[in-house]
Amino acid sequence: MGKDLKNYLWLLKLGALVNLYFLGRTFVPPLASVDAHVLIPAQIFFAVSAFRCLFPVRYKDNIVFH
Repeated sequence: MGKDLKNYLWLLKLGALVNLYFLGRTFVPPLASVDAHVLIPAQIFFAVSAFRCLFPVRYKDNIVFH
């Protein structure tokens, strides 16, 4: 892996923290009363986004960067 991707991959780690923060905010009382048809896809989106930030994939070779 080239040195030029190192900073980008660390920025993705920060993105994972932001996504986990937003995921956690969906469980607090004001948002917990939102319609489930909106809330559940949002929670799935934040969880998947955080996972993809932690484990990015290079699709050309189908390998994980880390």
